[in-house]
Amino acid sequence: MTKEDNGTLGLDTSSGAGDSVYAYNLLPSGQSFYPPATVVFSWLDADSDGFEDTTGYDEGSLQIFRYEDPLYVPITDPCDVDPNCDTTENAITVELDGFSYYALIRLEAGPSYYIY
Repeated sequence: MTKEDNGTLGLDTSSGAGDSVYAYNLLPSGQSFYPPATVVFSWLDADSDGFEDTTGYDEGSLQIFRYEDPLYVPITDPCDVDPNCDTTENAITVELDGFSYYALIRLEAGPSYYIY
């Protein structure tokens, strides 16, 4: 696995625009396998304040996406609701059945709508 970037990078996702905290290239890309492999993605929060250190994003908003040309598609829920996310350990665990590009992304907040 290679870490491709660190910091914010605007990405198009199937859920809207998002900012990358980290992007990973698991090689060889396209390789599939069974049974699935358990992979743990982590982030920095050295002061345990609940915010990723390099971006300041709330840990609860982070989720893992897989690149499926031309967009990134979520494979986890945001950490604040995903049972496989541990914000104390600053990590999210996923089962992967293949190698590809993956990214730890925070979706950009969309407009709020109120129905009266």
